[in-house]
Amino acid sequence: MKADGRLKGIALLPIQDPEEAAKELRRCVTELGMVGGLMPAVTYNRKPYGSPEFRPIFRAAEELDCALAIHGSPQAGLGLEVFQRHIEAHVLSHPLPIAMHCISIVLGGVLERFPKTRVAFLEAGSSWVPFLMERMDFELERLKPSFEWRPAAAPPIAKLPSEYFTTGNIYVGCEAGEKTLPFVAQWLGADHLVFPTDFPHSFTFERFVEEVRSFVERKDLPAELTRKILWDNPKRLYGI
Repeated sequence: MKADGRLKGIALLPIQDPEEAAKELRRCVTELGMVGGLMPAVTYNRKPYGSPEFRPIFRAAEELDCALAIHGSPQAGLGLEVFQRHIEAHVLSHPLPIAMHCISIVLGGVLERFPKTRVAFLEAGSSWVPFLMERMDFELERLKPSFEWRPAAAPPIAKLPSEYFTTGNIYVGCEAGEKTLPFVAQWLGADHLVFPTDFPHSFTFERFVEEVRSFVERKDLPAELTRKILWDNPKRLYGI
């Protein structure tokens, strides 16, 4: 079988068993040459990835120096069944669980415990990031006085939540036509955004090429930022 060396695989991890997921990540990276692991944003047990039981996965990723990507998945169990139309639920079906995992990973101290971990939050756009950075900082400052008399409620982190977004641990997939992208880049930093492909899930090859071309031609994005999103940042994220 002929294989193109430019194609890099990602391991689909059985996160229902974190210990086995860590083993599978090690196998796929060391034996198969894959560049990271994929963790679905919606799982059957509804537990966020900042929960202690998922630490073996993050530990393995840090030791292997590979990426973990959290990607959009089915919307069951998110409370979106209150909507009557699919489009109404789909507005939130990817951003909502992605944001929940991000909150859990940051405030749960995952990046404090595993400071070399690289985590990508994908298929939810990027406009949620400034909101979440500011919101988490706000809540930490607001609740900090109460931690003196209820220390168990304090998150196990040493920095402001927003600082973890800009230290190289977190990458976020944007949308090619997001109007807020220049603003997000100011908050998150130009080095932490990656281009969305999801090809060939919903795009024909021709449409995908056109989307890349139109992204490169955007007048509101500096050429340096465009290059980072398309090439430099994904290369650093996946270590290729």
